[in-house]
Amino acid sequence: MTDYKVINYELGEIYSSDLDKEIVIVSFICYKLSPSDDKHLPKEGTCNVKFFPDRQSFEVEFVFEDTKKKTKTKYEGKIRQLPSKIIPERSTWTIEKGKIVVKLCKEDKNCDWTPMVRFRGLDQLDDEEFP
Repeated sequence: MTDYKVINYELGEIYSSDLDKEIVIVSFICYKLSPSDDKHLPKEGTCNVKFFPDRQSFEVEFVFEDTKKKTKTKYEGKIRQLPSKIIPERSTWTIEKGKIVVKLCKEDKNCDWTPMVRFRGLDQLDDEEFP
């Protein structure tokens, strides 16, 4: 087994659209990301999106592996509380050039997230509200 230096980053740039629709699109920007033939696998590393049982939170993790420099760079992003519940079984994600795109299927398709996201952002919890 080869020793790698692990560098951790938080996925900082997050964009959301279609907040008033049944399917909300959330993009986590990571410029190092390149898709492979498998829509869930980047060319140089691994990626995973995990939906939590509360139906209001999820996390994204991408690990970029540089075999020449012997480094693994880990990018993470977590949404701790969405504006309303989602249906994880109907929510999907794919890798596109420079981003991970998550499509969230709302439990209440008539719930417009626009005002809540404008007021507090996609993650409805402030840092001091999170234990």
